[in-house]
Amino acid sequence: MIYYDDEGGLSEVISALQGMEEAGDGTMLLAFQGKGVGNVGGNLSLLQIGLPSKTFIVDALAFHDDMGRLAPFLQSRNIRKVVWDGRLGYAELWHRYGIRLENVLDLQLVYLHDRYDLSARKSVGLTGKLGAIRQKDLFPIETSESDLKSISATHF
Repeated sequence: MIYYDDEGGLSEVISALQGMEEAGDGTMLLAFQGKGVGNVGGNLSLLQIGLPSKTFIVDALAFHDDMGRLAPFLQSRNIRKVVWDGRLGYAELWHRYGIRLENVLDLQLVYLHDRYDLSARKSVGLTGKLGAIRQKDLFPIETSESDLKSISATHF
């Protein structure tokens, strides 16, 4: 992971995204960090963009006026965006920056769909990323709680 808060860094992120857009079939992992993200008075601080080659941590506060430069890629239907419970991040991008995410796969919804019992028509409770990782046995049992939190923070 590399932290970007200057013009050179933003240019590197955009260059990587342009390459993915030109290929026409890419996937990025997105995560949103900040205080009250998606709520009135909230603020997006960091946007994590995970690509196959590198993970970028974009300082949204430093690039507030330039976040629109990411819009063509976040709105592209040629690039799949994978999130975990992306509702608040989507709201933040839309209401603060006018960016509408397109072609999004929300893994929390996939996970809930997998758990839904059609025969009982019974809803299931929401589970956080760590709960889903534990329930699906995605990592070895000896993986520690701190390892799971680190994995969850960087890969979803």
